[in-house]
Amino acid sequence: MKTKILLSLLIMALHLPLLAQTKATNLSGSIAGTWKMTSQTAKDPKGQSFTTDLTKNTQYKIITPTHWMYVGYNSDSLKGGGDGGVYTLKGNKYIETLDGAKTDFTVKVAGDKYYQDGFIIYPDGEKLELHEIYQRVPEPKGKNADIAGTWNFVSGNDLSNGKKTPEKDMQELMIITPQHLMWVHKTIAGKFKEALVASYTREGNTITPNGIIASWPLGKEKVKVTATVKGDQMFSHVTVTMPDGKKEEFEAIHQNVSKPKLAKTASK
Repeated sequence: MKTKILLSLLIMALHLPLLAQTKATNLSGSIAGTWKMTSQTAKDPKGQSFTTDLTKNTQYKIITPTHWMYVGYNSDSLKGGGDGGVYTLKGNKYIETLDGAKTDFTVKVAGDKYYQDGFIIYPDGEKLELHEIYQRVPEPKGKNADIAGTWNFVSGNDLSNGKKTPEKDMQELMIITPQHLMWVHKTIAGKFKEALVASYTREGNTITPNGIIASWPLGKEKVKVTATVKGDQMFSHVTVTMPDGKKEEFEAIHQNVSKPKLAKTASK
């Protein structure tokens, strides 16, 4: 009997690290997706609690196996914001990269809900405590696999008014899922410029975004994107037609940065 008990304990001991690693790996896969915020409560550095009014604030978040990004919009101020970057995941400890701050979150997924709890820690040591719940936005599997991924802006030109003006003071991170796209523009110095999240339809190389929210009030402008992927780069031409018929045109090259090693992810 003692031999059987010892043998059982030994088998359990050998499998526990594997079980822990499997659980972490499953979490890494389950947090990936497109999410819409359904609840946010917080406590500011002075200990004052507050709840975000989601009838006036809308926020989406996309998490890939390597990157995260969010875009939010306030219907009162008619302004929004966004950010993105890489993250690390060790067990349920989820750490996002931020400019000028650190994060310390724990995460879990239950059904179609994503829970993120923890702190944004500022350089002076002050902490913003956050408790967020997101609802998964369904995404079809295996669709648009050639363009799905995380893309970093390499170079581009403004082609409006028949002129070709290089984009010199812009950095952009863009995430494309099978059915959504999200991007955040910043200056080279890291100052936020604008952000957008949209669903899209596609016919061949033509992508038609349908804006959901942006950092500005979305109007009735029509956007058409022609995108071609060659190797790990995407070449795109964007035409924006305003309600008055005026057109703006842009071209850009993006680099695929979806490789896991760039995210410094960990599952053990």
